[in-house]
Amino acid sequence: MLIQENSALLKSLITQLSVVEARSSFSLTGDMDDNLLGLRDLLDLEMITGEFRYGLIADPLGCLLTSAEGILLTRRGSLLSN
Repeated sequence: MLIQENSALLKSLITQLSVVEARSSFSLTGDMDDNLLGLRDLLDLEMITGEFRYGLIADPLGCLLTSAEGILLTRRGSLLSN
């Protein structure tokens, strides 16, 4: 994924998430696979918390997510949500 596409994806995910209202990966708009890649990036950056399930398939950055529940923005993530 190109840097500009990844940046747009992360911004899109951040705008859909909240500090107080937990979301599921299934309730996010956009392509499910792209969203899961973006959520993994946000988790690695400590911008979200929640319950994350990983599959057996991995890429160079690690195991791929299969789903996420109870996703909330962290304080760090909330700084970029405005």
